Amino acid sequence: MKKPVIFIINHGEFGKALIESAELIAGPLDDIYAFSLKKGMSLEDLIELVEDNLKTEKNVIILTDLFGGTPNNVAVYLQNKYQFPLISGVNLPILLNLVLSRDAAEVDIDSIISDTVVAGKDSIQYQELKNEFEIGGDDFD
Repeated sequence: MKKPVIFIINHGEFGKALIESAELIAGPLDDIYAFSLKKGMSLEDLIELVEDNLKTEKNVIILTDLFGGTPNNVAVYLQNKYQFPLISGVNLPILLNLVLSRDAAEVDIDSIISDTVVAGKDSIQYQELKNEFEIGGDDFD
């Protein structure tokens, strides 16, 4: 089975920057595309842009930046037509987990999606201020 293609639908250039950041960590990535809602762009323009690419891909996972935002609403609209997994609230850990999971040995898509959502949630941590912090020593083990 062909590995899933990843579409990121987002506001501004967030998706493009996210892909570039993931490549700093994981090396060159393929089959990942960002579709940006830019100032002055209509909802219909974004739908057309994404849909034109969905027509050529059969195995797609879509990530959006903000639940309930325009890019997410576009994805939900298209999901009803094309039936693909959709995760909102994308962040760097979500993208990395998804890329590494899909590139691994045979893993079913439901497990990949479930594990990716958990990884994204687990990556959000409140960091309490320490009274003393020194660079070096055991602080970076």
